[in-house]
Amino acid sequence: MIEKTLKEIKDVLEYPSVTILMKTHRTHPENKKDSTRLRNLLREAENRLLGDFNKREIDEVLKNLQKYEDGFDHNLNLDSLVLFVNSDTARHVRLPIEVEDRVIIDKNFATRDLVRALHKEEHYYILRLSQNSVNLFEAYSDRPVREVKEGEFPMENELYNTDTLKRSMAAKEDNMSREFFNRVDKAFQKLHNEDPLGVVLVGVDRNLSFFREVMDNSSMVMGSLMKNLDHKTAYQVVKEVWPVAQEGIIERRKEALDRLGTAVGQNKFSTDLNDIWKMVNQGRGDLLLVENDYFQPAKLTDDDRLKLMEDQTEPGVIDDIVDEIIERHLSKGGTITFMDNGQLKDHQGIALVLRY
Repeated sequence: MIEKTLKEIKDVLEYPSVTILMKTHRTHPENKKDSTRLRNLLREAENRLLGDFNKREIDEVLKNLQKYEDGFDHNLNLDSLVLFVNSDTARHVRLPIEVEDRVIIDKNFATRDLVRALHKEEHYYILRLSQNSVNLFEAYSDRPVREVKEGEFPMENELYNTDTLKRSMAAKEDNMSREFFNRVDKAFQKLHNEDPLGVVLVGVDRNLSFFREVMDNSSMVMGSLMKNLDHKTAYQVVKEVWPVAQEGIIERRKEALDRLGTAVGQNKFSTDLNDIWKMVNQGRGDLLLVENDYFQPAKLTDDDRLKLMEDQTEPGVIDDIVDEIIERHLSKGGTITFMDNGQLKDHQGIALVLRY
């Protein structure tokens, strides 16, 4: 899962660490071209490394890059592929979001797009609630990513299926439903803690009501669809649910902009990258708003200020300082909302709401 990969690589410090980001395709024949594009990006990474290092110094890094030269299965592609490679690591993750093709060489791995995939509202869960069973789907916009088959999912209501005597009494049947949905909520919370996406609930009114009654954290719910989709495929479920998710996404972004507007009125905000860098490092950031495709190469000066750069390949340049800002902000307990491109045009693509 994305969160698991993020946890395992986000604190790795080794120079050089190579991150390769590439847009990919889900279907044939488009994904046939992905292997060629991946080889080209691998060659770019190798050439940059050989331009900055002696071949003997980076021999293990080159070997790990070469593992992706041939035999990589592009039939499993989603919308992008990210490789993380250094002398000890050769990992990859497929993401349900589009990225800009690029090679990043730094002292740590570039995790910004993993964070974006986790926190981007178009990436969400669907809990299909029925009295007999519950299915959990992962979706991105109007497309299913997968049905989740881990942890306790899919879940069967064994009490409901076997105890016909108890079911003969309406009050006891209601209690059995509450008990079952309470178990579902606990199981979902475990997975949500690993991949904290929003969720849309779907089911008949009775089941939705019982689940909302017993769930511990209602803030993760983006919306609900009161409809019986028990016998629909994952594709059909996502198509039905996506309009509800869209409404939730619009509302959450509106709430983020409203919070920014309030902060501007109180002078508790920053939109200058140097100020944001300083405030985040001090732990003063509350909510960070970032446009999806905004990134900025920069150098750190001796007094820990940012010198913005045009060429990310220059020695000593941090390929994307926004990635660094996001990581530090989240590590200090801040939250983030990714906005559509252009929504923060008055703030140059990024804004920070301050705690104080």
